[in-house]
Amino acid sequence: MSDIKRELEKIEIPKKLAERTKMGVRKAKYERKSKIKRPVLAAAIIATLSVSIFVTPPGQAMIDGLFQVTKFEKRKNIEEMSIGYGFENNGVFEEISFNSLKEAENMFNVKVPFPSLFLTEEKNKEFVEYTVGTNEQGEFTNLYYVSGTPERNYSVLATNNIEANPHFSGETTDGTGIEKDLIINGDSVKLFGINEIDGYIIYIEKDSWKLVVTCFDRGSSLEGLSDVKEEEIIKIAESIKW
Repeated sequence: MSDIKRELEKIEIPKKLAERTKMGVRKAKYERKSKIKRPVLAAAIIATLSVSIFVTPPGQAMIDGLFQVTKFEKRKNIEEMSIGYGFENNGVFEEISFNSLKEAENMFNVKVPFPSLFLTEEKNKEFVEYTVGTNEQGEFTNLYYVSGTPERNYSVLATNNIEANPHFSGETTDGTGIEKDLIINGDSVKLFGINEIDGYIIYIEKDSWKLVVTCFDRGSSLEGLSDVKEEEIIKIAESIKW
């Protein structure tokens, strides 16, 4: 078992959080300007079956390979098949919540690559959250965005930290997953997914940015019956303003 899995299994999901919704994202909320005294290690979203985002402390070893898929084994705090993503050496020591992308960008004088489709459809979403991670000097490290509609859960994780190393993982019935190389707007991107969870992850590196965009189904708990198609997340990625 990898070090990341051991660390994730130590995370206790509060009962209140677990009961927020039986379908869709069960999302951890952050206090504005809440202090973190150590590098962040957190499962920021847990979804049905399970979609997780994690960021690991500096120096923690990562398993070779961008997308590692293993055969699912039920154990403490891990009762469902899952797909997850995150960055090693992300350097986050504090998290600050914002009401909008513009507010976050103005605070740190930074232009974050972001799907314009998420902004134009924001008024139709049930919830929207923007969280900025900063380093010990209070400088911008990453932006984490999460939102949801009755049918979909969306997220964006963007960092311009050159030391941040991406990692994607999954636990599936047979230990296999979906990994494709695509070209979107002339850029090489990776698409990841697993058959047991309805939705996809896209990873893009461009200029000084590393960007993860996700789209997962929220309206169906039946495996294989989702209407989330690759074309949907590709369209989202095509709308990214760099």
